[in-house]
Amino acid sequence: MRKQGTAFCLLWLSVFILLAGCADQETETDLMPLETVKETFDEETVRIKNQEFDNLSFEDAYFYFPAVTEVVNLEYNSEVTDITCSPDEVYNYLCRRVDELFPNLLSDEQKADEIRFVDAEPVNWKTQEDPYSMITVLDLSFYPNLKQYKEEKLVTEHPLPMIANENIYIELYNGVLRGYDQGDLAKRSGYDRRVDKFEALENFPIVYRTLNIKSQKTYHLESGDITIADAVQSADKYLSGLELSYREIPVKPKVQGVNVLDIGNGCFAFCFKLVAEFKQMEFNAFEMDTISSGVTWIYDQTNEIDFSGEALMYKADQITKYRMLSPFAYSDITETGAYDSVIPLAKAAQIASDYLTDGMSFKVLSVTAVYKPFSDKDVMQYTEAEDYRHRKITVRPCWKFVLKPTTNATDKLYYVFVDMVTGKAYTSVQQMKSDVEYD
Repeated sequence: MRKQGTAFCLLWLSVFILLAGCADQETETDLMPLETVKETFDEETVRIKNQEFDNLSFEDAYFYFPAVTEVVNLEYNSEVTDITCSPDEVYNYLCRRVDELFPNLLSDEQKADEIRFVDAEPVNWKTQEDPYSMITVLDLSFYPNLKQYKEEKLVTEHPLPMIANENIYIELYNGVLRGYDQGDLAKRSGYDRRVDKFEALENFPIVYRTLNIKSQKTYHLESGDITIADAVQSADKYLSGLELSYREIPVKPKVQGVNVLDIGNGCFAFCFKLVAEFKQMEFNAFEMDTISSGVTWIYDQTNEIDFSGEALMYKADQITKYRMLSPFAYSDITETGAYDSVIPLAKAAQIASDYLTDGMSFKVLSVTAVYKPFSDKDVMQYTEAEDYRHRKITVRPCWKFVLKPTTNATDKLYYVFVDMVTGKAYTSVQQMKSDVEYD
């Protein structure tokens, strides 16, 4: 859900003034072969860290560049797909995933009863008031099981089977694993409702955040001590092997940031920010705040708020919760261009600095290369809801600079995206609700 800050007008005006005059500029510059960018990347990061900019300090920034041989432009229409599947196909696949992720937990009879198809309207009314009650939405028993789904002719082209109760959660969306939760941390916090509604970031104190996935900071999990870097490596290994669908899909989950949670009794857990990785390059996402399913924004020049996924680890090498769904897992995607040369890092850093006018200074938290989705129009410019739902989205490779103000507005994060081919810059600003800052 897209949420707007309460002080939108004044804050937007101040941000607009800060960025005024730069929004439509494109930079004509020589491109550098990707192989050269990769070969000189470490050398360039050292140079940039020691370079003085008018408004940016790169001294403690985390830098990362993927092992790509080309970057591409992409295009798709939101929520449009030719992918269809049969009820039996998705049901049998979900049963197999339940057996793998929740071994020996549910019998075949229990699965037949627990798996419900939420793409259909609720049909199992118990009282006359049920159709008008929010309980209907929250209680999956109102939705049809497989037998009802087929016999009562409720089948759609996009069956969405799921299990969600106080013990477990697992769900498919267009034949793709949308998420699962084994319920461990929910039970640990005393949570007794449907575990798919459980938010670890709301129920456990956040003690540390970082975008540096190679951090050597060590925390004590229930299984013992482990560094953030080792935990991320373990999570990425698991996620790369996680079967997301019965068909081939072009993306896989990747850790892009870490929140450390205090789960009590001297133990901690890692809440990993997940993004989709496409051809070895990650997609952009806003940083996690106090919840993992939304962000508070005050300015967005790209017209696309990019949400992250989530994975939880409270024992080394074990992911007890996963939740992420990229539109690239089910949308009809077209490649519209490919490039083996891009704007070099140093030039992109200067563009980012020039784009931000005088008046504020920033600590640069991270510099990475990402795929950034863009919409031509803001959500408020669509007169019909259906037009917005099926809006055209373009994806372009960008240098991404995550910035923390060091003067005023220190409770915000600024994102500057520099198109790796055109040099055009864009900005988004996120209002952070948590008191714990990103390192």
